Amino acid sequence: MAEYQLPPDGIAALVDSPVTPSFSLDPTRRWGLLISQPSAPPIEEIAREECKLAGTRLDPALWTPSHLSFGHDPTLRQLISDDGDTPIPVGTLRDVPIEGLPVGHGVRYTSWRPSGGALAFVVRPEKASEQLELWWAVLDTSGDQPRCMASQVPLGGRTLQSVHGRPHQWTPDGRLMVKLVPSGHPSAPPTKPLRPSGPAVQEVDGSSKKPARTYQDLLKDQHDEDTFSYFTAAELVLLELDGAHWGAPRTVGPPEGALLVKFQPSPDNSCVLASVLDPDEYSYQVPLSRFGRSLEIWPMPGDLGGASCRTVLRRIPVQDSVPKGFDARPTGPRQPSWHPCHPATLIWVEAVDQGDPEGPASPEGFRDVLITRSAPWAEPKEKVIFGMATKWAGWWFTEHGVGLIKERRWKDRHEVAWRLDADLTRTKLWERCSQESYSDPGYPEEVTNARRQWVLQCASPGTAEPVVYFMGDGASPNGDRPFVDCRPLAPGAEVTRVWRCAAGPHTCLLYTSPSPRDS
Repeated sequence: MAEYQLPPDGIAALVDSPVTPSFSLDPTRRWGLLISQPSAPPIEEIAREECKLAGTRLDPALWTPSHLSFGHDPTLRQLISDDGDTPIPVGTLRDVPIEGLPVGHGVRYTSWRPSGGALAFVVRPEKASEQLELWWAVLDTSGDQPRCMASQVPLGGRTLQSVHGRPHQWTPDGRLMVKLVPSGHPSAPPTKPLRPSGPAVQEVDGSSKKPARTYQDLLKDQHDEDTFSYFTAAELVLLELDGAHWGAPRTVGPPEGALLVKFQPSPDNSCVLASVLDPDEYSYQVPLSRFGRSLEIWPMPGDLGGASCRTVLRRIPVQDSVPKGFDARPTGPRQPSWHPCHPATLIWVEAVDQGDPEGPASPEGFRDVLITRSAPWAEPKEKVIFGMATKWAGWWFTEHGVGLIKERRWKDRHEVAWRLDADLTRTKLWERCSQESYSDPGYPEEVTNARRQWVLQCASPGTAEPVVYFMGDGASPNGDRPFVDCRPLAPGAEVTRVWRCAAGPHTCLLYTSPSPRDS
C-alpha cells in the first residue's frame, strides 16, 4: 500500500513553522492570555467523521463544529503594573503558565470572568479524546510570584453542548452558565430508515418570484431534520461557587432542554435572553441562520416564578424569501442583546422596509429602526428609539447612556454616524464614504462598566460630555500607521491625536490602557 510522500525539508519547515499565538485581554486590561496554536491539523483530525446539516458541519462524537483546532500551553502575561497605570515592557516579567492541565491537552473557547482574575475554557484532555471537559483557572498574585492554577469544573460526567459555538458564558456577577446535552437524551442520533416514510414535499404558490441564493449542506428530508434537532438540543445550567468549589448545576429554562442556539444573561443577573429554534420553521432552502426561531426570556433559578417560567418575546418565521443584494436584510429582530446602561433592557435592530432596499421606506423615511424592551416581559411594550435612512452598521453607548449609532449603505458605500442622547435627541457626527481609508476615523474603544457590560471608553469617564477613544489602522501614502484619537461626540469638534505609529515597521495596536493618558 502506498504511503504519503513528504515534501522537501524546506517546504515542510515552511508549513510546520510556528503560528503566532492567540491573544486576549482580561476585562481589567492588566493581563493578557497567550495560547500557542497548531501550525496544521493532523490527517487523523481531517479524516474524522462529520455531519453536514443545515449549512453546518459538526463532529458527532465531540458535539462541536467539525475540524475544530485546539490551542495548547496557555500562559498569562502581565501588561500593566499593580498600580493600574504603568505599562510593563515586554520581556520584563516572566510569563505565568497555567498549571494543572493534562499532558497533551488542547484548549478552546476561553472566556474571562467579568471582574478579571479567572477564566473558563474547554479542554480536550488528549488529542484522541472523545469527551470535552470544562475547566477554569484562577490567577493568584498574593505571593512573590504570580501563579495560575487550573482545575476541572465538575459536571457529573455530562456532555458539553458545543455544536453551535462556545458552551459556557459568565454572568456579570461571576457565575457560570453552561450548555449541556439534556439529561435523558438518547445516546445515539436517529438511525436513517431503509426507506423514507414519504416524499419531501415543498410548496411554491408563485405569488412572489424573487432570486434566491444557493447554499450547501442543507437539510434534505425528515431524517436530516431529526438528526439536526438531536445535535441542537441543549439544557442550560447555572453553576455557582461555594467557597473554592463549584456547586451542583441548576437548570435554567425548560428542564427537558430546548433547541437553544444562543443565550445571554442580563446585566442584573435576573434572567437570560435565549434564541430557540422552532422545528416547524426549518427549511430545505436556507441554512440554520435563516431558520425560524423565538426570542425568549428565561428567569434565573429562584427568580420570577422559577426556571419553568419562560416568556416568548417574538416569534421570527423562517427567512427563506430575503431579497438578494448586500443591502437586503431579513425581517424581525436582528442582533438582540442587553442594553449596557440598564439592568434588564433589550435592544435590537429591525427592518421597516420588509428588508428590501429597492422597496419603499417607512412613512418617516426609515429602513432600519432600533427598538428597546424592558420588564415586565409579559407586557409587549416596545419602544423605537432611533430610525435610519439606510442600514444599521453598529451601536455603542457610554456609561451615561449617550449612544454612537452608525448606518451604512453598501451600494454606494455611504456611511453616517449619529449621536443619540438619553432624551432621544439625535445629532449627526459625520457623513463619509466608508472606502475612504485615509479619512477613516477608526473604531471606538470599549471598557466594562460596573454592570460588567461593554461601554465606550472615554477620556474623562466622570463627565457627561463624552470624549471617546478611537483606534484605527491609519492608512496613509506611506502605508498603515495605527493611531489613537480622542474624539468628542459632537459635530465639528476638534479631535486630539493621542498617539500614532512612526513610519517604518508596522505596529498592530491591540488595546489602550485602563486609564489612557495623553503623554
